[in-house]
Formats: sequence, C-alpha cells, structure tokens
Amino acid sequence: MSEDTAGSGGVFVSWTRADTDRHGLLGQLVDALRAAGVPVWIDDAGIGPFDSVPDRVREGLAASKVVLAWYSQAYPTRRACREELTLALLAAERAGHGAGRVLVVNPEPDIGHVLEARLLDRRFAGPDDLADLPALAARIAERVAQHSTPFGDLPASGRPRWYGGAGWEGGSHRFVGRLGQLWAVHDRLHRTTGLAGPGAAGRSVAVVSGFGGMGKSLLAAEYAHLFSSLYPGGVVWLSGAGNDPTGTPPGPEQTKAAADTAFAQLATDLDLDVAHLEPDRVRERVKTELDRRGDAVLWIADDLPTGLDPAGLDAWRCPAAVVHEIVTTRDRTHSRLDAVDLDELSDADALALLTQGRSLPDHEHEQAALLAADLGWHPLACDVAGLYLASTGSTVTAYRQRLNADLGRFDQLAARLADQLPGGHARQITATLATSLNGLGEDAWTLLRLAGQLAPTAIPRRFIIDVFGRTAASGDDQDGTDSDDSTDVEEAEDAVDRALLDPHNDGLYRADQATQTVLVHVLVRAAATLLNPHSDDQEPIRAAAVTALLERFRAAAADIRRHAELTDLAAHARYLTTGSDVLIDEHSVALLGWLARYDHEAGRPATAAEQWERQLAARERMLGPEHPATLGSRSDLAEACRAAGQLDRALELALRSLEDRERVLGLDHPDTIRSRSNLAGAYRTAGRLDLALPMNQRVLSDFERVLGPNDPDTLGSRNNLATAYHAAGRLDLALQLHQRTLNDLERLRGPDHPETLRSRGNLAAAYAGSGRLAEALRLHERTLADRERVLGSDHPDTLRSRNNLASAYRAVGRPVEALPLLERALVDYERLLGPDHPASLTIRDNLAGAYRDSGRLVEALRLHERTLADRERVLGPDHPDTLTSRGNLAVAYAD
Repeated sequence: MSEDTAGSGGVFVSWTRADTDRHGLLGQLVDALRAAGVPVWIDDAGIGPFDSVPDRVREGLAASKVVLAWYSQAYPTRRACREELTLALLAAERAGHGAGRVLVVNPEPDIGHVLEARLLDRRFAGPDDLADLPALAARIAERVAQHSTPFGDLPASGRPRWYGGAGWEGGSHRFVGRLGQLWAVHDRLHRTTGLAGPGAAGRSVAVVSGFGGMGKSLLAAEYAHLFSSLYPGGVVWLSGAGNDPTGTPPGPEQTKAAADTAFAQLATDLDLDVAHLEPDRVRERVKTELDRRGDAVLWIADDLPTGLDPAGLDAWRCPAAVVHEIVTTRDRTHSRLDAVDLDELSDADALALLTQGRSLPDHEHEQAALLAADLGWHPLACDVAGLYLASTGSTVTAYRQRLNADLGRFDQLAARLADQLPGGHARQITATLATSLNGLGEDAWTLLRLAGQLAPTAIPRRFIIDVFGRTAASGDDQDGTDSDDSTDVEEAEDAVDRALLDPHNDGLYRADQATQTVLVHVLVRAAATLLNPHSDDQEPIRAAAVTALLERFRAAAADIRRHAELTDLAAHARYLTTGSDVLIDEHSVALLGWLARYDHEAGRPATAAEQWERQLAARERMLGPEHPATLGSRSDLAEACRAAGQLDRALELALRSLEDRERVLGLDHPDTIRSRSNLAGAYRTAGRLDLALPMNQRVLSDFERVLGPNDPDTLGSRNNLATAYHAAGRLDLALQLHQRTLNDLERLRGPDHPETLRSRGNLAAAYAGSGRLAEALRLHERTLADRERVLGSDHPDTLRSRNNLASAYRAVGRPVEALPLLERALVDYERLLGPDHPASLTIRDNLAGAYRDSGRLVEALRLHERTLADRERVLGPDHPDTLTSRGNLAVAYAD
C-alpha cells in the first residue's frame, strides 16, 4: 500500500507490510510483471494499521485496470486494505465485469483467513502458482489486456451528510476484519428481502445481531464509511435505548419515548418544522421528505433493546422507498428479518487489536494468541486489553498473569453480565473490563456514574460540566466550604478534561470533538455500574443530573424560540422521567412537568397530556390531592386535553381544578384565576358562550386587580375576552380590546413574540368580522408571513393564519387565491390533528365554501355534507359549529 508510480493503466497492488516482505515473493512478482510490459502501481509508503487510504492511493487505483490483492494473513486486519478492496469491488461491479478485475493472490498455505465469499470467487492464485512467477505474471498480463479502460472515477471519498450518530461518522479507527460481514450487510441492502416492515414489502434491511461488545455499532459505522458513495441522500443514525446496565430491556413506554425523540431530532436535522407534531405525524413528515429528495439513504437504527415486538421494532424504522436499513441489536429472535450474526473475531483480527499494530517478539506473540483465546476473541475485550497494554507498557505475559490471578475477584460481575456476553469467556472478559476500570481516576468514575443514569446515547459535554459542577458544589455544602461560581465552573471543566483524557480509559468511552459529545459503550456502563467503588455516589449524581435538566427546561421549555437549547437533552430528560420507578422525588416529578410543557408548546398536546397525567398521579401519591403543586398538574392536564381536542375530559378537569383551587387557595389567588380562565376557554371551545363570556369578564377584572394591567396573564385574559366578544357577535367591544391588547403586547413583549402574533391575528379576524376587509387582509398577510418566519410553516398558529388569510380572500371576492391556501391547510390539519379535530372540520367547511364561491358546486356539496355529518357526530347536533354547517349546506343546496 505505497508510492511507486512506475506505471499506471495496468495493475494496482493492494498489500500490507505487516506480514509481507516487499522484497520477497511480492517484489519478485512485481518485477516479473514489469518485465512482461505490465505497468504496476504499488504504494511503498507506510499507512497505519487503522488509517484510511490517502488520496494518492485512490488516484493510483483509479488509473489501474486490475487490482491484485496480496491476501496475506494480516491483509483483512488492515483498514486501508479493506478500503482498497471494497473500492475495487464496487468499481468493478459498476463496470459490469468485476470477476475479471479483482484478482486475489493468497500466499498462505490455506484459505481460512479469506472470509469473504466474493473473494473466494476471485481466488486467482495460491501458493502453488507463486512457484512459477513468470507464468503467473503472464496470466495477469492477459487479464489486463482484456480491459481497455481503467477503473476511472472511484466512489467519492467525501462523506455524505450524517444525521445523528455523534461520534460514529467516518467509521472507527479500531475496527478490524469483518470483511465478510460487511459484504453480507451490503448484499442484504441491495437485493429485495420480501420483508413486510413498515411500508412496502420487499424493502432492503439487514439486522446485525450479537452479544454485547461484539462490534455491532462498529460494523454499521464501518459499512457507512466504506459504502458511503452509494447513499448520496446521507446516513441517518438513530441511537436506540438499548438495555439498561443490568441487561434488562426498557419498558414499551420508555422505548417509544426514545424512538419519538430520535425521530423529532432527525426531522429537525432535515430542516423540517415539526415542533408541533405528534410522533406519528413526525414519522410521516420524515418519510415524505426523504422520498421527495429522492436520493438513497442509509438508515441505521443502532442498539435496539431486546424483546421488541414487531410494532416496537417498526417504531425505529422508516417506510420511505429510498431507505436502506441496518438494525443492530443483541436480540437474535427477529426471525422475519434477514440477520447477520456477529460472533468472535478471527485469530488475526483479535491479534491486531491486542497488538495495536505493534510487532511483538515471538514469545509475546504466542502469549497474545493465548490472551485472545482467553478473551474468547471478543472484540471489545481485545480492544480494551490492547489499549491497556499500549498505555501501560505492560507485557502480554504479565497482563495474562494479572488477569488470571484476578478472575475470582470478578465472579459476581461475570455472573451479572453473563446474559450479555458469549458463553465460556464471561470471567475473562469482565476481568479485562474491570482491570481497565479499576485503573481510572475519580473524575473518570464520576463520568461513568453519570452515563449510567442517562440514555445510552451521546451526552453533551456542556451538560457533563454542569453536573460535575453541581456534585462538587454539593460536596462543598456538606463540608461547609464556600466557593466562587466562576471557580466552580473552571474546576468542573478541568475535571471533565481529566476524565476524558484519563490515561487508563482504554477505549471505555470516547469524546467526539466535532459534536462536543461523549459516548460510553453500553457494556462498559453495565460493568461500571456493578463495579462502582463508591456506589453511594450514584444517587447524588442522578440528583445533580435531574436538577441540571430541570433548570434548563424550566428556563426554555415555555418559549418555543428557545427549544433548540433543549434538543440534545430531551432524550436524557425522557430517560430520567420514564418508567414506573423513576418518579421518586419532587425534582424528577417537576422535570416531567417541564418536559410536558416543552411538548405542549411545541404543539404535541397529546404527548404532553400523557406526561401531565403521570405527573398528576405522582403528585397525588407524594403530596396529596389538594397540594398546590398537585392542583397545578391537574390544571396543566386540562389545558393539554383541551388543545388535543379531548373536550369532555378537559371540561371535567378544568371544573374540578377551579373548585379545588377556590377551596384551597382562595378566590383571588393567581392560580385560582388561571383555573377560571382555563375553564372559560374550555367552555368557549365547546361552544358554551353563555358560560364562557361572563367568566372571561370576571377573569380580566380579577387579573387587573390582583396582578396589574401589564402582567402577561392580564394581557392574555384581555385577548381571551375579546375573542369571546367576537364569537358572541359583539364586534365593537372585541375590536376595542384586541387593539389595546396588541399595542400593549408589542410594547411589553416585542413584535415577534408568539402572543403578539396571536393578538395580531385576532385583531385581523375582528376587522374582517366588522367589514373592514382591506385592513383585515393586510393584517392577515403580515401575520402569516411573521408566523412562518418565527414559528415555522407547520406550527398550529401558522396553519390558523393560513386559514384566516384564505377567509379574507374569500370575503373580498378572491376565491381563486383562497382555494390553494385552504386545500393546503386542510391537508396539514388532517395530517397533524386528525380529520375529526374541530379545527380540521372548520377548515373543511371553509374549503367547501370556497368551492361554492368558485362555482364548483359538486365539490362544495360533497364537503358540506361530509362536514355536517362529522360535526353532528363529533360535536353534537346543537353545537354552534354544527349549526353553521347546517346553514352552509342549506345555502349550497339553494345555489
């Protein structure tokens, strides 16, 4: 693998100096080829055992017609060799005559190390052929002469865009071998499988299964690296919840939350505005967007937990037609999927990890082979042991002696991890992990204790620093020491640096500088949790993590413009608050509530309702049914149910919340007034204006008296009263209040605040209702543009603006401009909220009216009839919206 460009347009020699003498048989064959007039490109410069091929090698390969792979024992253990061979095979396949362009010369006495079936088909020459080098050179020359053109442009070396997978992009520099499995995955991804996953049957998917530490994620990452040119649409990497440190899979609720979070993050990375969407709608948006783009995508669902049913597995998959899927899991029971099982490494691959590419004396080489056998040729154990040997300078002999002497100490650990490890070697593997773990400093142990509490995905470095600082501050509080905040932050940063640079980390965890995240292998998390030398520190670490997340969500969850600050923390917040036994203190319960607020403000009211329901149950259990915090959870749940269209449940909760707060807190407590406002809103949504209007009037009066005229609650209640006046037909009062509210909001909260935009939209609607159509149209156009810019094109408020603008176009006699807005709005509302949501029914009725305005009476009648039937079924025969539909249908019949 090297630089001698004595020729091109002939043979490219792929080889490794690890076990091949350049001046031996290989050099003699090169000389024989050149003597026969065959140009030869052979690279004599050194390439590290785990390094990728440089550009000069790619150029040499592209200029050649044939690749000669000198397939020695060490050949498949070298990353550059794998890359050269893979590039050649892909280029040859693309040209349609691969069998004649990739020639494997095996100098070894057997073929046991040639693991890839494709290479067995290309076994061009063996040891016997090397006995007559001129004859072999002549055969190679004949093969070169059969091809008139070189390989030409190779698959692009540039990386496709990655979505997720922090730390995995570019593969792993410590991945060895597995060439057969890499091509087995490739075969499964590029032929139909007859599978009936989500979407159409026949989609390409490969499951990579195996015990913990077998390199499933590494194989997926290396495949993405080697075959990246086949996926111009990019690589999607979703990190599954995996099993917990004891090997126990998470419950369905926790798994679903992890999948939902992963899809939401992917949608954001795809520049989709899905902040308000329920999880199923997010998945649909992702599928639609990938199919719209049209380029092939490699989709990797990594480290899925065991025991998933088909629905649980499909939650991590994507039905887009352009997607090729890899699923990695320890579970080997997914019989409907085409699996590639990973077992132990070959002898050569295990030795490559143990030696880290170093040459060893013969007796040490023998000891390394014995150590590989001791470890069951387990990839993670061999890698950890090899890095330990490299970092400490220990001999393999001394390491084996230490390992064997310590086996009995780790029997309990081995027993606990036995289900996660291959049989027969659990003691040696756990002893290897324990040897490296026991060499870690205290800062590294703090990092591992934290990782054991969080979701098994990338951890932001800034969050780790925050938790380190809190645990240090907690220790200062206990010993009575005062500290300076700036000093605490600096000390926390130093402690995190010490943890990440610990000389004994031996590959137990890795930091990704590009994303500023840290990833800990799930098997290491398990071993560290069980070996923790200070297990009493586990709960303080968890408490610090919960508190850090609570403060961040409390600061940003209620403001959708700040949600980007929480994106990479949401998975960890969900992990810490999901499950039957995690809501053990008020901070955890409070974090769950702020996570619900995060989802509610993002327009996921059904998800928020589920979380507030759990928070309410926890607070009733911990604090009692009439504690102020419990009453707050009930009020929040009522709000979410109303937004999700669950009106009966919302009314029941809102009424009880008001009664309880009046009794417990008093009539004038701000929370009591808020409950009164929520109940008024629920009445208004249900069409009970006779109850809503006087209650809105009282709420405004109470807030002005208790909080003052400029308080956000007061401004919101004034807006609500104006909306109620509008609904009741008292437009003069509605206009007056809307104008005043808008002026105050622009002054106090700024022109782009979501509440300001909402007020501007309400004023525009009031203008339209009052016949001031020109002013209404102008304000609706401005509001829609502002909402698309600030909130995104699919936010519920933006959809509402689109409908309002369409109504304004209809009112001024411009139905042609209204129709596309309403047609788009109906599709969006039904996709986001469902066809029976009251807002969807309103849009459908408006679209029917626009069809009528445009003279398309058949379509108008069909939609009016459907809308009336649905409103009678969903809202009841006497709801104001139902009465409106009945009147609109009568007008359409009259036309």
